[in-house]
Amino acid sequence: VDTSIHLRPAKGLHEQIHGFYTKEPLLRTPSEKKKALNAMLIWDNFFKGYEHVGRELLINGAITTADLDAWQQSKNKIVTVGIPAYVFLDCFLRSIKGGSAGFLMSNNVELTSLNRPEGRVFDWLFEPMSIMKAQLKSLQLEESEELYLFKFCLYSGDTTRMEAWDNGGAPPMEYIRRAQLEGIARRLQGFCLTLSRLPTSRRRFVQVAKEIAQGSNCRSYSFGAAAV
Repeated sequence: VDTSIHLRPAKGLHEQIHGFYTKEPLLRTPSEKKKALNAMLIWDNFFKGYEHVGRELLINGAITTADLDAWQQSKNKIVTVGIPAYVFLDCFLRSIKGGSAGFLMSNNVELTSLNRPEGRVFDWLFEPMSIMKAQLKSLQLEESEELYLFKFCLYSGDTTRMEAWDNGGAPPMEYIRRAQLEGIARRLQGFCLTLSRLPTSRRRFVQVAKEIAQGSNCRSYSFGAAAV
């Protein structure tokens, strides 16, 4: 496996799938197919985690209602890239610490190569996720490095925003190690940008962004059809 795989968000999903996952489709016996997780279970878990993290970040001041407004006007990517990258990073680290061969979701369900749903989309998702998790595991991050990585993922490396939110994270002193961390973060951001362009993702992102704002006692949002 080429651990230097680069996720180029400029390409469409169809090209991404064929560019990054050229192996034969997953073949399973009937008994193995019965053990496969339902795709909706995974998507629902992701968006529930996305909503939970978004609300926590809003309450803690890491993001603001201005970020939600800016996203609706396509002026920043915190909502569709930063928060999802934060959620995936949390999943990767939880899975590493839990000794999972795959990915431990927030509902304690484990997603592995043996029970992942069939289909091109999950073929595309699983490969880069596994690579990024392996890269993180090999680095054996300190807690301060993990927290720095969360900030970098959330703000896409925006130094002003990163300095404004003190979550206890600090970059590694070594330049090479810092570059390794930030390289993984950028690949994860590219991954999430492409994920946000899946046919049904935009509607889910709009709905969850609305629930984040309303659930945190913020002013009412009215996302028009143009945002869907």
